[in-house]
Amino acid sequence: MPKLSSPPPPVLENMQASELVEQYQKIWDKYSTTPINGPTKVEDTPLLNRGFEFQFDAEINNPDVLFIGINPSFQPDRPQVRQAYAKPKNGPGYFRPFYKIEEDLKASYQREITWTQLDLLVLRETQQPYIENHLLKAKRGQDFILEQLAVANEIITALKPKVIVVSNTLARELMSGNSKQLVDGREVGVWMDYKYEFDQTLGTEKMVQAGALNGTPVFFTAMLSGQKSIDRGTFQRLVWHIDAVLGKGE
Repeated sequence: MPKLSSPPPPVLENMQASELVEQYQKIWDKYSTTPINGPTKVEDTPLLNRGFEFQFDAEINNPDVLFIGINPSFQPDRPQVRQAYAKPKNGPGYFRPFYKIEEDLKASYQREITWTQLDLLVLRETQQPYIENHLLKAKRGQDFILEQLAVANEIITALKPKVIVVSNTLARELMSGNSKQLVDGREVGVWMDYKYEFDQTLGTEKMVQAGALNGTPVFFTAMLSGQKSIDRGTFQRLVWHIDAVLGKGE
């Protein structure tokens, strides 16, 4: 089972983007001279030389919904960035389904929500299989991933979302959504120190033994955008289910 070689950072109060950038920069400095910092299958620019970025809403705390993805894509016209960025305005692209859920909750259920988004990893790589087939197959790559997950856990814990929506299969894996216990007692598939159980009242998973996140409902879904995104009916059921779960928490 992969484990961090050092304790995760403490949860920050009144979390600021600059503090998170500093934490990620320390990770980049640590691994920039290792073999991890090389070209990938479709991009010659070394992985860590591309920098990192993440979406962060400093003004949002205890959002109704936290949408979790895996990592930002690399954009050649922006060869190197090391930053947090504000939530984009409503329009075509990756964030559109999140706005659509907000709109549908208001139109169909008269529910207004606050929401934010988090990628578990901040490395800039367009091809997700590179993460799965290269970084996660080597000890050093696993450590690089785990240190980013420690910061992600810090952010999630500080946010204290009412509902979490995980719309990426690898993100589910890294959040230990596929973990299981073998007959000999060993646990496999554990990355982040999260456990879940199905709540029959809510009709979805909830976090257990999770400290400040204990009892938080979690929806593990397929992608909300792109060629492999969920169909319209499944999307509508997700909106209904989010409203139902938020209603039970009132």
